Amino acid sequence: MGSVSSELAGQNVSMPEGHTIHRAARSQNYTHILFDLDHTLFDTEASLKLAFTDAMARVGVDPTGHYPTFQTINSRLWKQVEAGTITPDAVHTRRFEELTELLHLDGDPAAMAEGFAGGMQAHGELYPGTFETLELLKPTLTMALITNGISHIQRGRIERLEIAHFFESITVSSEIGWAKPDPEIFRATLDSIGNPPLESVLMVGDSLSADITGGNSFGLHTCWYNPNQLVSSVQISPTYVVSSLSEIVDLVAP
Repeated sequence: MGSVSSELAGQNVSMPEGHTIHRAARSQNYTHILFDLDHTLFDTEASLKLAFTDAMARVGVDPTGHYPTFQTINSRLWKQVEAGTITPDAVHTRRFEELTELLHLDGDPAAMAEGFAGGMQAHGELYPGTFETLELLKPTLTMALITNGISHIQRGRIERLEIAHFFESITVSSEIGWAKPDPEIFRATLDSIGNPPLESVLMVGDSLSADITGGNSFGLHTCWYNPNQLVSSVQISPTYVVSSLSEIVDLVAP
């Protein structure tokens, strides 16, 4: 087992190796888990890099050296999605419009976007051990997937990865008009699984700004998936921190 943090009591730090999980002030058992998809269950970074190559190939542009600029643009736009200032669907082509303008690339942004979307569905895998973890959790817990993303990309990935059967509900932000951390996406997800008591639900995700802030604000316990054992520089306190998804099995055990 890797490093695990108990309740952080306002301190955004990683616990040392071998620290045990404390279940402070938790007499109830978790019966429901909400999982994020990108960078939590799924290796999105690998998918992004390969999809970008596909996008450039679609228009005959050499991708060498361009990915870091794209990554900066893409990250900024998704932050705007979290802030509610643009929709996920707006990101689809805009990231390539900005890229071609900034780097003076000779290619159609719409064609790039289509090539990229196809690549995002085709490339990338679950993190090692993810499928096995979901198999262990499914018999005793109700699980739902809650993801900020573009519908056809996320649905295509989920189908290819063959994980839909693990989840009672799958909520994609572009399909409902709200993105994490907006409380409405959490409300919609909980509605879809029967509105369990908030104290019985655990939100698991890699993003402090989307998953943890959103879950905390809605009144859920939260678990920050932090495989690189980063130290947060912001005042956001998850209930737990894990460095491996397999630790979730112990965390939710009765």
